[in-house]
Amino acid sequence: MKFETVVMLEKVERQTNISGDSRQTKFIDLLPRCRNGQNTVEDWELLLENSVNLINIQIFSDATRLYLENEKVDKYNNERLSQLNMPIINFLAINSSPAARKLDSDQFGGLANSLYCAINSKVYLTANVWTNTGLVNSACGIIRDIIVAEDYKPGNLPEAILIEFSEYSGPQFFDDDEPEKKNIIPINPISFYCKTVNATRTQIPIRLGYGMTIHKSQGQTLTKAIIDLGKSEKSLGLTFVALSRLKNINDFIIVPFPYDRLTKIKNSINLIPRLNEEKRLNELIEKTLLNFKELLPN
Repeated sequence: MKFETVVMLEKVERQTNISGDSRQTKFIDLLPRCRNGQNTVEDWELLLENSVNLINIQIFSDATRLYLENEKVDKYNNERLSQLNMPIINFLAINSSPAARKLDSDQFGGLANSLYCAINSKVYLTANVWTNTGLVNSACGIIRDIIVAEDYKPGNLPEAILIEFSEYSGPQFFDDDEPEKKNIIPINPISFYCKTVNATRTQIPIRLGYGMTIHKSQGQTLTKAIIDLGKSEKSLGLTFVALSRLKNINDFIIVPFPYDRLTKIKNSINLIPRLNEEKRLNELIEKTLLNFKELLPN
């Protein structure tokens, strides 16, 4: 089945340049070229101005790290978790079938099979819990307490995890006479049904937030990031995704990489099919405008 009604969003909302900064202008201009491997040497040199060094890595010590590989994400998250010097607890998901237990979190709405965390660890929500208050997928918070049942056994799910969300805008869970607990909200286990294996997984909808794959960062806006693009484009668009998570060129530092890391994108065997599909969609835009012209402003 192919889409026949097509609209295109043309205005970039995340990256702006109100101040007229020349580096920001160049950054905004280079982003679209990342999609098809059309970046210039000047683009590459601009990005390398943000190369990781001994000074800026200290400034970005609390920034989210973006990696291509899950292995690097897990390694970094585990390192940061250990550095908290707090007891680490592992919550095992409840899967309704053995087949479900073998599947990763992508098949169950981001719910992990095994979740390691600790008090004071940085986490992200993996589900929309309460959208009107800011408790949305990718909302960042800090674990402040963990509530378990009286008969808790290692591996069991908690009753709730109390997480402090700085961007939370809803009613407070704790009384006003406990100001130190402002924006601390209980997050309970949820269930997600996977049609593929006709099974359900129940887990706390969070993941450690020190590092994440570029793939899982899609849709997010990050305040700061340390980006590692890896050696090659494992999936078309990942370079664009990584760089466009930030509003400003000064909001990230990047692991140095060779120029051909950008240009090799245009040699991908998957690029031509994508360009052909984009051409088809662009042609359908004109038809869509004609079909809905009575709804358009004069």
